[in-house]
Amino acid sequence: FLGQNAAMGFVDALVLSKVLQGEPDMRKAMETYSAERKNHVQFQQDNSRKLTNIFRSAALPVKFYREHLMSKLLHLPGQRKSMATLIARAEKSLKKSPLRKKYGI
Repeated sequence: FLGQNAAMGFVDALVLSKVLQGEPDMRKAMETYSAERKNHVQFQQDNSRKLTNIFRSAALPVKFYREHLMSKLLHLPGQRKSMATLIARAEKSLKKSPLRKKYGI
């Protein structure tokens, strides 16, 4: 999830760049940028709050799940796609993402 947040920074930079190119008024540009990223940022913040305890926990049941079961779950059919969807927060394919349509990302 830390890598996802780093990747999100690149998306933030691209969206901000595109918004600034299309809106000369800084206040309006920042309002547009904030509105565009609000839902995705909120989603990532919520997930980070939930997952931080799992990834930092030293409690044996959590540690066992994290280190032994989670890696095996990835090999079940459909799990990689499910995780990619969760990470991208894409209800549709990434090709139909609103960011791709609106900003070419």
